[in-house]
Amino acid sequence: MVFDLLINSLKNPKSFNYMQREQEKIVHYLTKLKLNLPNDILAKIKKEKYQKATYLVKAGQPVSKIWFLESGIAHLFYQKGSQKVTEAFAFPNEIFSVYTSLIRKSPSILSIQLLTNSVVWSMEWDYFQQISKSVPVAIDIERLLIACWIYNSLERSLNRFFTVEEQYLFLIKRQPKLIEQIPSVYIANYLGTTPETISRVRAKIKEGVDLPDVSPFEYIFIKRKK
Repeated sequence: MVFDLLINSLKNPKSFNYMQREQEKIVHYLTKLKLNLPNDILAKIKKEKYQKATYLVKAGQPVSKIWFLESGIAHLFYQKGSQKVTEAFAFPNEIFSVYTSLIRKSPSILSIQLLTNSVVWSMEWDYFQQISKSVPVAIDIERLLIACWIYNSLERSLNRFFTVEEQYLFLIKRQPKLIEQIPSVYIANYLGTTPETISRVRAKIKEGVDLPDVSPFEYIFIKRKK
């Protein structure tokens, strides 16, 4: 069941980009939610297998779901002419959606495409909000998920303080085995550089370059002290 997968993944201190305190809260809330939800509600959580290149949503379409990735990689991007400009990636054991469109009930500004064959769980956002009336703990989960989304946005804004190499290393720390499956062009425009630079960074990293096991926020202070 998706709750067991998510609870176990959140016990990993690197999940949700180092938000350890928030992870502990979500584990607590999910455990309570799992125990309190009747089978008819659990049946609303759908598990589906998708082929590589499948779109979960395209820009301009309404967004009605939140997704949980059991396996695979999701690419969140917007279109600029013929170029796909990366906004974010989602990896296994992460929840994702286009939250601004969900909240505003407006067409999606992003497309979400799967970069590999994937297993995805989903639930209708409106239904999730309905159950929060009878299962109050769902409200806390919603708040924490939005907090994680805001945190990720802030983390992205910190990229200007780091070199391309440092940005790439932080990305690797999220999912070291899966990053290599992402086309260099997507990583390059996500980090604001070129595919050639990414290739050079990858070659250098193979020589043993690494970062301290801290969040990007903490790393800024480490750099300032040097």
